[in-house]
Amino acid sequence: MRLFYSTCPAGLEEACRRLAASSVPGFSPKAVLPGALLYSARADLPECPGFSNTYLQIARVDKCGSVTHAAKLFLQDRRALSDAERAMRDYGFETFRAMFSDANRLAGVEKEYREAFERAIRVKNNRMTPDTELTVLRRSDGCGLLLLRLTHPSHGKKGELSPAVAACMCQLARPEAGGRFLDPFAGSGALGLARAKLGKAERICLSDVDMDAVNRMQKRLGSPMEVRRADAMDLIPVYGENAFTEIVTDPPWGLYRPLNDEPSRFCQEMLESLEAVLAPYGRLVVLTALKAELTAAAKKTDLELLERHDILVNGKKAAIFVLRK
Repeated sequence: MRLFYSTCPAGLEEACRRLAASSVPGFSPKAVLPGALLYSARADLPECPGFSNTYLQIARVDKCGSVTHAAKLFLQDRRALSDAERAMRDYGFETFRAMFSDANRLAGVEKEYREAFERAIRVKNNRMTPDTELTVLRRSDGCGLLLLRLTHPSHGKKGELSPAVAACMCQLARPEAGGRFLDPFAGSGALGLARAKLGKAERICLSDVDMDAVNRMQKRLGSPMEVRRADAMDLIPVYGENAFTEIVTDPPWGLYRPLNDEPSRFCQEMLESLEAVLAPYGRLVVLTALKAELTAAAKKTDLELLERHDILVNGKKAAIFVLRK
C-alpha cells in the first residue's frame, strides 16, 4: 500500500471519492480536502476519472507555519530525500524540478531552498521540461506534504468540460447497470464520453439543437452513443415520456451568447422539458451559472432538489444541481 494525493474539482470531492472507491484497487481515504483526496491504494499509479492530477506522498510534517518552514523541515529529513530519489528512479523519471505550493496555490520561496532540493536529489534537474516535479505543499491546516507528481492534468478541448468535472457530474446521477442516460445540450459530447467510461449503461443518448454540433459528434463518437438533433425544450416527440433514468447536462449560461429567452423563463421551460422525459425516481444533474433562476424554477416543478455543489468553471462561478423526480 502506498500513500497518494490526488487533486479533483473543488466542490466535487465527495463525488470523486465515490468514483475512486469504485475504480482504484484498495482505495482507503485518509482525508477529504478542499480540491483533493489523501488516500492509500494498492496501485503504483491510481487511475480514477474524477482525478485531475495524482502525486505520490513521500513524507509529511505537521504544524508548518509556512511553505518555507515545510521546505526547511524536509531538507533536514535525509530519509525523505532518499525516498524521493528512489521513487523517481522507480517510476523512470530522469529529470525533475522543485516546486512549492501554499494552500494549493503556487508559492515563491527563496532561491536557496529550490537549489538545495536540486542538490540533495541525485537526479538531473531540468527547470524547463522536467519528467516530474518534487512539490512541497503546505495545506491551510498547517500540514506539510512532500509529493512526487505522477501525472499531468487532463484538459478537454477548448469550450469542453474538463474530463474530471464531467466524470463527477455523471457520478452525481448515481449511474447504475441498465441506466438510460441523456445529455440534451451535448455540444461536444464530453458528458456522454464520461458516462460511457463508467460503463454498464443500457443507453447513452446525446442530442443538440445545433446540427453542426450533431455532425461533429457523429463523426467523433462511436458506439454506444446515440446522437441526434433535438430541441432540449421539446423532447417528448423525440424520446417519449419517462425515457431516461439519468439526465446530466451543461445547458447554455447566456454568458457568451444570448439565450433564446429570458433566463428565468429559459430555466423553467428547460426543467419542464427534462422532467417530462425523466423516469420516476430518476436523477437530473445540471451545471449552470444561472443559480438563482434555476433554484426558483425547480420550486415550480415536481422535482426534488437533493444537492447543490458550488464550483468554478473556467474561472466563472457556477453550481451543479442534483434533482430527483
